[in-house]
Order: sequence, then structure tokens, then C-alpha cells
Amino acid sequence: MEKKHKNYLKANLFSLFFLAVSFISVTLAWFAYTGFASGNVNVDIKAWYIEFNGKSEANNEIIIPLTNLYPGMDTVIESVNIKNKGDSDAKLSYEIKSVRILDDELDTSVDQNILRDMLSNDYPFNIDISLSREYVDGGGGEASIDLSVSWPLDSGDNDWDSSWGIKTYDFQDNEAKKEALDSSYQARSSVKVVINLIAEQNIDKFTYNTGNMILFDPELNQRCDVIGENSCYRTNLITPYYDDSENVKLLPNILNNYGSGNFDSYNSLITSVSDNWAVIAGPLELKDMINLVSNDVHNTYLIRKESNLSDSIVGYVGEETRFENYIAEKVIAKEGYFVFDSTVYDYLDTNKCYWINKEYDENRAFAFTKLEEGKMKIYPEDKESICYIVPVLSIPREELVIE
Repeated sequence: MEKKHKNYLKANLFSLFFLAVSFISVTLAWFAYTGFASGNVNVDIKAWYIEFNGKSEANNEIIIPLTNLYPGMDTVIESVNIKNKGDSDAKLSYEIKSVRILDDELDTSVDQNILRDMLSNDYPFNIDISLSREYVDGGGGEASIDLSVSWPLDSGDNDWDSSWGIKTYDFQDNEAKKEALDSSYQARSSVKVVINLIAEQNIDKFTYNTGNMILFDPELNQRCDVIGENSCYRTNLITPYYDDSENVKLLPNILNNYGSGNFDSYNSLITSVSDNWAVIAGPLELKDMINLVSNDVHNTYLIRKESNLSDSIVGYVGEETRFENYIAEKVIAKEGYFVFDSTVYDYLDTNKCYWINKEYDENRAFAFTKLEEGKMKIYPEDKESICYIVPVLSIPREELVIE
């Protein structure tokens, strides 16, 4: 099928400023901040209403000042709710326009995913941004752009935390002195990120969001209409919105029985269940799972209690090299596991354990199961345990374009 060209009519644009300010003087930067209960964010605008009404563009500016950013701060979470009050479906996206960390301006001409990766991983404090939905239906469809800012007290690298604590103190101290000497001078925030949030009129009817249910027949390699008719399965789209690969991935209903066994039998079980399918099918990869659940920047955490390290928001770890290093150094080496909200990812909610195609160490492999009511975990399971398997379908993105 020839892939349709997408025509978008730009409708709305606003600049989103994240101002992280007020680093406090400390002697030991990674634990000696005192006198603060949490960081504080005051958002002037909590909602954005999209209405095209023949207009090609509208601007709306939001300023979000963050105070008291320091090691051990409570994680700051904020959302701007978006509602499409017009008749036309809309596609949402955002673009990081500029970034300043202390005196350094980052090069924003690089790929947007690289910028997201840098903000989430290159500093001891983490700035994570995500969209809850990429496509918003006309006539009242809703979405949100979500923000979290965190600085774990004990990240595992005290020298790094201390170095940045000292640098940020020096920066804020110099800004305060300039302001004291010149009443017209306004002290700069330590961190400033400028983002454009864009709504575009969606004309080509591609409206699938990550997590959407899609009925698909793997034996015939096509969409279907009735679950249980022939080999029609309920599946969910697990490719994140920022991944523009030609193929997307669908996860069949995990409540179906595709087989079970120990980890050594995992790949043979996947091959056996998909042998008669016309669609490309493969194992559930750890990167697919983490990219999926980490889009929830409010509730998906890396837990490392056995290493006495603070819980931390996972955020964006989509770049391949970064991901492998993250898993090896921050997860496996620190006896870590992941926790995510099962109400956000209800199609992953199960009491059973399911294998993921990634070894944790010589005797364990990654799996997922329920941790407690409302929470799931991705954790190390003994390779000899009997867990279930679920294949992942890979199909061309154009197959989801509605004619």
C-alpha cells in the first residue's frame, strides 16, 4: 500500500518555560540541603483548549517557575490539560526550542529525542516531559503534557551530585550578587527550558495512540472486526509516540494463553506459537517495555532498595547506547527493578509472571507481574521459574491508516 502523505494545518502554538531556580548554599551538596520540604511549581495556565475555527495559528505562553531544586527534593509533577473543543481531530507534538543549564546553552539543532535524553540523563537532576496522547479527537477529546523534575538524594554517584551542587550554588550566588549591586538586574534561573507545544489539524485520519486497542488477525496479517472470529486477537499498540519507525508493534491480549515454560524455552515457545502466522512476530523486548511504561513520567520508578539508593523517575532512555548502559549500570549492577501504574497500562495488568527477552544475570531474567493492587513490576525472576510468554507483532505503520 502506498503510504499516504500527511497534511497538517498548524493550529496552536505556545511556549512552555521551565525555570528551575534557587539553589541553596551547602557544604556537602548531595545531602546537606536543609529547610525545604519540596520544590514548588506555580502554573498560571493549567488548561489549553484547541479550537481551529479557520485559524491557522494561535500562540499561548506558559511560564512554570520551579524553586528549591536540590538533592533529595520531593519529585515535582505538573500537567497542562489539553481539550480539543473543535470539530476536527488534532495531532499534538512539542519541540524543545532552547535549553540553558547554568551558563551553558545546549545545541537544540540536534534530534529532539537526543535533547529529551540529555535532559533526562545528563545531569543529577532529571527533567522529563511527555504527551499522554498524540492524537486528540475533535468534539471534546482530551490529552495532557506532563512534566516531572527530580533530584534523588543518593543517585549512587556522590562526587557527581556534589560537583553539580557546588556549581549551581556558585551560579546562584553570582546571580544574587549581581542583583544586589544593580536593582534593575533580574537574577537568572539555574535552568531554563523553552518548549513549543503544537496542535495540527489531522486530515489523514491516522488517530491511533500508544495503548489503543486494535483488532488484528496474525494468521491473515490484517486488521479484523470480531474477536475470536478466525484468529482475530485484541492487541494494543505499544510503540511510543516519539518513535517514527516504519513498523509499529502490537501486543496481543496477555490473558490469552500463548504458552509457558522456563526462560531457556522462551524463544522456542515464541517460535512455536507464531509458526503459522503470516505477520512478523517476535519476543517481548525489555526496551519495548521500558519505552512504553516510562512515558508515564509521574508514576514509573526505578527502585533500588537493596543498594540503599533513592527511588527515581525513569523518564526517557530511548537511545540505544544509553539504554544498554542504563540497564547494566543503574539497574542490574544496583539490584534494581521497575514499578509502574497498572491503571495507566491496564492491558498489562496480570497476576501471572510473563517473561521479557533479556537476561538479568546468570541465574535470572527480566519478567513482569503484579506487585500490589494498582502497581506492576518489571523485575528479575529465576530462570527456572515457569512464566508465561506473549509474542509481539510488527506491522507497517501504514496498515493503521484508515481509508
